[in-house]
Amino acid sequence: MRDFTVEDIKSIKKEIVRIYSQDFVSKMYTLLRLKLAPMIQMIKYVPEKGDILDLGCGNGIVANILSLGAPERKVYGVDLSVSRIEAASRISSGNPNLEFVAGDVNTVPFERFEIVTLIDLLHHMPYEEQAALLNKIYCKQNEGDLLIIKDLEKAPYWKYIFHYIQDSISYRGRLYFRSAEDMEGLLKKTGYQVETVSLASGYPHPHVLYRCKKGQSNP
Repeated sequence: MRDFTVEDIKSIKKEIVRIYSQDFVSKMYTLLRLKLAPMIQMIKYVPEKGDILDLGCGNGIVANILSLGAPERKVYGVDLSVSRIEAASRISSGNPNLEFVAGDVNTVPFERFEIVTLIDLLHHMPYEEQAALLNKIYCKQNEGDLLIIKDLEKAPYWKYIFHYIQDSISYRGRLYFRSAEDMEGLLKKTGYQVETVSLASGYPHPHVLYRCKKGQSNP
């Protein structure tokens, strides 16, 4: 894993803000996202080369950060929202390492990817759908392939409550958070070897990252 310097992070942040300054709303959303979540810091846990499937990619902020962090990454983003995919495609126009398509992550067909990322997606999915999606990804991967999950956990409790209220207002739907222990258990049950990293320090939300590696399949 590559450690990014303060200057590296500043440089990527500056470029991301520039890319997303095509309109006022996009720029403000991007600045807020970078302020409230470790969107840049987490990419050190993603290999610097390989094909990446970013499920629930939104308007492509993470895909662009991944591309800026290492030019040998090629990112394919999938999101249910057609308008977000259109925005991601427009904003990223000209970058041959980024491709976006609209689709439901639960049903969209995809082939094997060395790396799959789920960024702040799972807590918007019912628990049974979370398990089904993780199993779908696992079955499509080979031994040694990675699944990178960045989500929110339930500790510290005050950060969890703060984020729950904020997300409930923003999305107006039920949320399905898991504790870090519960998520680790689900991932291990699915078959992954799991490294859990807290990214909550310095942020008002309980960010957590799971770096999951597919082990040898049972015969």
